[in-house]
Amino acid sequence: MAPLPQPSYGTLHNMVAVVTGASGGIGRAIALEFAAAGADIIVHGRRQEAAAEVAAKVEELGRRAKVILLDLAEPSSHESLVQAAWDWQQGVHIWVNCAGADVLTGEAENWGFERKLEELWKVDVLATVSLSRLSG
Repeated sequence: MAPLPQPSYGTLHNMVAVVTGASGGIGRAIALEFAAAGADIIVHGRRQEAAAEVAAKVEELGRRAKVILLDLAEPSSHESLVQAAWDWQQGVHIWVNCAGADVLTGEAENWGFERKLEELWKVDVLATVSLSRLSG
C-alpha cells in the first residue's frame, strides 16, 4: 500500500476530504469549495442522482471524486463509511460531518415530535460523534 502524497499546505492540493451530506445544501457547497482548493472529495449522501452531480462537478474542477451512499441513521453504516473512505486513497486528511436528518419535508412532514427527535438524534448527534471517533 503506497502512502498518501504529501499535502501542499496553504492549499488543499493532494488532500483527501470526506464530506458527509455532500449531495446537497451546505455539504455540497463545502465539497465544491474544497475541490476548487485542490482536494479530492468523497461525496457522501443518500440520493444517487444528487451525489453523482456533485461528483461530476468535482471532476470538472480537475479533482477526483468518489460517491458513497449510506444512511447515517443506521449505526452499522458508520464503520462502512469510514473504511470505504480510508480505502479509497489509503487515508483521509479532512473529515466534515455535514449530514443532517430532514424531518420537515416528504414523509417526515407527517411524523410526530418524538419520531422527528429520534431521527434528528440518530443522524445529527450520534452519527456525528460516531464518525468523528471512527475517523480520527
